[in-house]
Amino acid sequence: MNYPYLKPIYLFCICLFLTSCKTNVLVLEDVMPTARFQNLEIEFEQMNFQDFNLHLGLIFEVRNPYDKVLPIPEHEMALTINDDNRPVKLKKTARNLAANSSDTIRYQFVLDPAFLTRIWGKINKLSFSSDIKINLDEFVHFLPDFELGVTENFELESDKLKPIAKKLLQKKVGTQNIHLNHNTFVKVPTPPGISPANEPIRLNWIGEMDNLVAINTIKDGLTPFGDLLINGSLNNLKNPFIDAMVNSTVTIPTPVWNCWDCTTEIAMEDQVIDLLSPLDSDIEDKWSSIKSILYKEQSIPLADYLVDNFISTYADVNASSKWQEFKAQWEVFKNADLPAAIPGPDTKGFEIVIPVLFTNNNEFPIDLPLFRSSVFAFNSEPFRMQIKPKGMSEVSLSNITHIEIGAKQSKTLYTVFTFNMHGFENGIFSLFNGAPMNPNIEGVMSYDIGYGPIYWNYDLNNLLFQYDD
Repeated sequence: MNYPYLKPIYLFCICLFLTSCKTNVLVLEDVMPTARFQNLEIEFEQMNFQDFNLHLGLIFEVRNPYDKVLPIPEHEMALTINDDNRPVKLKKTARNLAANSSDTIRYQFVLDPAFLTRIWGKINKLSFSSDIKINLDEFVHFLPDFELGVTENFELESDKLKPIAKKLLQKKVGTQNIHLNHNTFVKVPTPPGISPANEPIRLNWIGEMDNLVAINTIKDGLTPFGDLLINGSLNNLKNPFIDAMVNSTVTIPTPVWNCWDCTTEIAMEDQVIDLLSPLDSDIEDKWSSIKSILYKEQSIPLADYLVDNFISTYADVNASSKWQEFKAQWEVFKNADLPAAIPGPDTKGFEIVIPVLFTNNNEFPIDLPLFRSSVFAFNSEPFRMQIKPKGMSEVSLSNITHIEIGAKQSKTLYTVFTFNMHGFENGIFSLFNGAPMNPNIEGVMSYDIGYGPIYWNYDLNNLLFQYDD
């Protein structure tokens, strides 16, 4: 038998039954203040080329589930590095958390250069820990009647669950502890060591060279004469008259009461100076000056003698300093490795290659920096500078690669300056004839200090080129 009028009655009874069975189910983390880790920000602050600080910004999000402002008391956050028993402690002042809201608490640690020397160059374990004790007695009237439930996301040890649950059921929570904890690993890189490589700086010509002049042959021919000019000695420079004056003696009478015919021999020069002194009070200085020029008992460098005694006196008062500069430059020229050929009409330009040694002092690998900057003008590339490893022909402007340097290892990079005279419409003369030129600079660079390589490029178009009058 079908009674359609009974269906609404059945539905009403079912809803009434379900309503009578409903109770408040209280999820523990919904009525307790909670905190969760949000982020750790790492930033370097460099004061100069040698010193920098490491800033660690630890951020936790704290939630207030009550319809009342929740006071967060003063507390300390401890930072332990590599399980050291000397933690760095940061005191955080008290604050209030608005009702039914969440807000962040930031713990800002600053590690100075003195502290960083203990940890840089390593992969360090950072452990942050703090306990915030909050008295919740005055918040219990916000709790409804409930059945206790705990979600899987609320981490609570089983031996601690029962007393808290009992207090909640009694609507008396008391002082509760919010434990903040976060562990992570951070690389603190030390700057790479940069020093001259054990290689000479090279000058390479670009294009065809000519052998019209044998430069090394000229240098080899000049070397014996230059060495003779600088090191040639003058021996036995003794003017005959001065030599006679110095080595001759004269006998003069020196009578005494018991020897009326006694005599004494004295040097001729002393006797003559004594006789002339009444006539010229400067006679002794004049004699010493003449003797220093014309009477040398030891061997002396000939060129030094001529410069010091004649050219400096009668030609140029700065001759002595100029002569010393010439001797120093002569040694540089004599020992220089000159090219076998000189630039000819088909020589495009030159490049200077400077080797630099990079040493990674870290316990983890880093990437060597690569760099290129090019000036484009007259539809060509007259200037270029690169930092690249050996064997790499060019650093590409579109697809840069990086070169890794292993932990505690060294590699050599080459700084290359290139000047291409054929990059101008009328050769190098185009730089000085006032022709219009609007160059642009393109470049690309890569660098990595331990957190992965970073690449960027740049293109500075239509730069103004100004000629100096």
